[in-house]
Formats: sequence, C-alpha cells, structure tokens
Amino acid sequence: MYYVPTGVGPDETQLYRFFNTRTGAHFYTTDTTERDYVEAVYPWFTYEGPVYMVYTTATPGNGGGGTAPKVTLVSSTTTLAAPGSIMLAAAASEAGGAIAGVSFYSGSTLIGTVTSEPYVMSYTIASVGTYSFTAVATDNSGMTGTSNAVSVSATGGGGGGNQPPKVTLASSATTVTAPATVTLTAAATDSDGSVASVAFYNGATLLGMSTSAPYTYAFAVNAAGTYALTAVATDDMGATATSNIIVVTASGGGGGNQPPKVTLAASQLAVTARSPRSRSTRAQACLRRRPPRPTRTRSISPRRASIRSTRPQPTISAPPRAPTS
Repeated sequence: MYYVPTGVGPDETQLYRFFNTRTGAHFYTTDTTERDYVEAVYPWFTYEGPVYMVYTTATPGNGGGGTAPKVTLVSSTTTLAAPGSIMLAAAASEAGGAIAGVSFYSGSTLIGTVTSEPYVMSYTIASVGTYSFTAVATDNSGMTGTSNAVSVSATGGGGGGNQPPKVTLASSATTVTAPATVTLTAAATDSDGSVASVAFYNGATLLGMSTSAPYTYAFAVNAAGTYALTAVATDDMGATATSNIIVVTASGGGGGNQPPKVTLAASQLAVTARSPRSRSTRAQACLRRRPPRPTRTRSISPRRASIRSTRPQPTISAPPRAPTS
C-alpha cells in the first residue's frame, strides 16, 4: 500500500509503472530491482517510467487512510460566580490506533495536556466573563480531532473581595473490585465566610451534594473501569473551588449476577473408617463371633418303635449260581 504525500518526507519515493500489453492492466512498483527485472524478462510489459511520488508508510496529515480521533467535552458547570473553578472532562477514542494525549483550551490558549485516562482538567476562572473551552485529542500517528465547544459564564457574585473556599478530597480506597462502595470525604473551608455546599463529581457527572459537615458521599462502583472523582465547594457568596482529583480503578465486576458464597465447618463432618479386610476375613470373623448351635437330639416314641419293629422286613435272597460243567 502506498500513500499520497502532502510534502517532502524521509520515506518519499518514486512509483514506477508498467503497461501489460496482453491484459491491458498496469503494474506498479517502488523497487528498482524489480523494475529492472520486469523490463528485462517480460517484453510485453511496457515501461512508462516514474509516474507518482509516494510515501511507503502513513505519516501525519498525508491522508493515509487513518481516521482522526473523536473527542467530546463536558464541564462540571456552565455558570458560576467568579472567582471559581470548573472541572473539564473529555472522552476520546481512536478506531485505528491509540490516544497519545488530550489538550484543553480556553479559546486559543492552552490550559494543559493529559496523556492518559481519565482526561480531566481543573480550571479556575478569575474574572467575570464568558469562556469557551475545547479539547483536542491527538492519536499515536499525530492525527488530531477537536471536540465540541463548551461555554461557561462567570458572574460577579463571588467578587468584591470575597475569597473562594478551599477543598480537598480523600477516598477510602483507590483500587477496588466491582461491585464495591467507595466513601468520598471532602474537607472544605472558607476564610471569609462559610461553606454552603460540597458537590461530588465523577468526571463531569454530578453524583450528589452535601450541605453540612462532614461532607461525605458513598460512591457505588458497579462496573470495572477508571473513575476521576472530584469535589466542588461553594461558599455563602457563590464562589466555588474544585478539589484535587482522586482516581479510582475498579477491576472485575461488570454489574451482572454474582455467585453465592458458601463456607463449610469441619465440625459438621463425621467420618467412619473401615480397615480394608477381605471378604473371607470378615466371614471368618463373623463365624468366630457367632455362638455354636446347640446339638439337637431326636427321640422316638415307644409306639413308633413298636410299629417299626412289627413291620415285615423285606427278604433279600442271593442270586442263583450258574451251573458248572
């Protein structure tokens, strides 16, 4: 396979063409040895010379058949009181390769780049205004894709010298086997006021909100994956602050049916052991254990004896002898 070049590159080469006079088809090669062999051995192949300059490998931006990565962007909020913080989260994918990184922009200004999942970025808006955010994903071949634009409006509710709150986030675990529950705990303070609420997020998805200390949330991890968790604190003047990112990695699970669990106690087992004796040995043992039978005697009544004695007994005579001569 060859690729059309868009400029000079290190792997740019000539593509040679032959015309087969027998079939009316063209034959192409970039190999000069093969070109010379075909020209010398097959006279019905008419050499037409180099017809194109091509790349032998796909390079960024040369239309090499690859597809640009896809990326979508969401924000933890679209309105806030300045100064305040937002959380930007991008979902990037590449059908024919891998994502090398995702860069976040405020207008045309680069905020930062994340090179591995989850692709999230915290950003502090310091002044009143409307801000447009985008994300640009780059794949391992250098191709790029730009996300949708997310607009965030910042009002002056948090201005006038009001200081935004501070918040940090901790998790009961960062590695679990799904399904599992992770307890998120936020520590939020406000130097010139009070904390009105703390919201917990998975990426840009709101999980729940707590309006009084302790600020905790039980996060149910139902499937394997990587979760980027944050907390956003809001003070009594509307100023916000976003916590550090807690990454929780879940393996296994999948949210399907779970098999039951069973344990067996040794005290529930009763085992009877027998020695491996032969049948004859067992039979002999039975005979030895069996008591001898008593001897039975049979008595004959006098009447039966007299009857037997009066019965005529058969006379047995000797056979006659043969005459002697």
